[in-house]
Amino acid sequence: MHGRLDPRCGRTLLRTRRPDLQRGWSPAMSEQTSIDRVVLISESADLRSALARACGDGRVEIEVLPSCIQAVRRLRESPAAWVVASFEELGEKAAEIIPVLREVSGGAEVFLAANAANAERAEVAVRHGVSVWLAEPSDHGDIASALESAFKRRRDLAEVRAVRETLRVREEELSISRAQTDALLLECERLHKSIADLEGLQKLVMDVFLRQSQAERGSLMLLDEQRQELAICSATGLAEDVMRQTRVKLGEAIAGRVASEGRPLLVRDVRTELPGHTNRIAAYKTPSFVSLPLKVEERVIGVVNVTDRSAGRTFGESDLSTLSTLANQAAIAIEDAQLLDRARRLSVTDELTGLYNRRYFLDCLGCEIERSARHSHQFAVAILDIDHFKLYNDRYGHPAGDAILRELARLLRQNLRHADVVARYGGEEFAILYPEVDRVTRIAYLPNSAGFHFTERLRLAIVNHRFQSGLAGRDGRLTISGGVALFPYDGKAGGDLIRRADENLYRAKASGRNRIYSSTSHRQ
Repeated sequence: MHGRLDPRCGRTLLRTRRPDLQRGWSPAMSEQTSIDRVVLISESADLRSALARACGDGRVEIEVLPSCIQAVRRLRESPAAWVVASFEELGEKAAEIIPVLREVSGGAEVFLAANAANAERAEVAVRHGVSVWLAEPSDHGDIASALESAFKRRRDLAEVRAVRETLRVREEELSISRAQTDALLLECERLHKSIADLEGLQKLVMDVFLRQSQAERGSLMLLDEQRQELAICSATGLAEDVMRQTRVKLGEAIAGRVASEGRPLLVRDVRTELPGHTNRIAAYKTPSFVSLPLKVEERVIGVVNVTDRSAGRTFGESDLSTLSTLANQAAIAIEDAQLLDRARRLSVTDELTGLYNRRYFLDCLGCEIERSARHSHQFAVAILDIDHFKLYNDRYGHPAGDAILRELARLLRQNLRHADVVARYGGEEFAILYPEVDRVTRIAYLPNSAGFHFTERLRLAIVNHRFQSGLAGRDGRLTISGGVALFPYDGKAGGDLIRRADENLYRAKASGRNRIYSSTSHRQ
């Protein structure tokens, strides 16, 4: 990484020159031909390094500014495409500063890096113009995911501008009124501005289609690529149980056929055009409907259906044309929202098991120490390790071992309280945080800490569970060993608690495995 200090304003210009540092994604994938600028407002060397590694092919120039005041001055002189800021640099006035940064930079996207302690305030900042907040400490994978979404949104906005031109041409061809065209453009813009909330966007897509088609009933179905089936995620005019239970395989029924073929279907009268699909016609007000695929670069991600047009009218070619344009933009917005949602989840979760990752667990541990110290509460930390897991891996292979980890993760979630935090701590180790165990101990009159009893209950659940994956030729049984530490008796710092839980885990292993040790239980 190459950097130079500009003595006139105290800023550092970084341009990465080693593509081999980049893993997974690089701005080159965005098909940008010119160098874009990212302004970083932070003195954090870790954040600067992660950002530089995320932009590893030299297509993005990183300008580091130590303060918001300097950033505002610099952005007035030379707007940037993106701004990455540390919450600690913005401080309590982050919600006021972010709109200013966006305004002086000509609408740049703002990414906010914040630790778990500032998570709630970072979420508030999202409502003031932040595209996404990144959990700290950040790594280049998190930032690369966020920038990937940003580059894609930039391309999509260019496509929106292209749609504007297309709509102007179609206005002449189809005699669409200026008011209708403006309304459709406004709807497209609303979709692209709503990608921060995936669930809200899905409801908005349904509302927009019903409004534009003047229909009273409709459904938005998204494709589950693993199962190769469509599921309803938003609907109007359908019963809740129908929404939950409806699953359509690709190629089956009308929606499945539309998704499989990737072509829209306009039906003026189902009785004459699709006589084989009239079994439920009595439930609808009109026999006319439109079913459209949601496609991104020829890849189908879902289907939208509208029917029961007001005043009993049928759908025509002009309706199909308008709704097809809307479907293209809805598909792009939905995929953007899915990417953004996935980037948020990946920053705090383990990809294999779906549990929280080690970094998030340690952030939660730090927050719980502060909270429990303030309110004089106790909490427990447990470290679990699968017994003889290396033998399973050696005998059955890593895919079988991965299957065991996933199944064990599901079992842990099923047997924990809603408030408990469970994470994959590393390899075959899992970590659990039990908040406020002193309250449970007082209620149940437990002789040891509730953290020990909760973990012992987990051990028994695992011993009695017959694992379906990865144990061919065995009885499907698995055991774990665990160590428990209690705050504040075993330590008042996160490192001390983890160390004591680890020591108790090793005692459990040394005593024959398949047991749980705490600082009190192993003395009895």
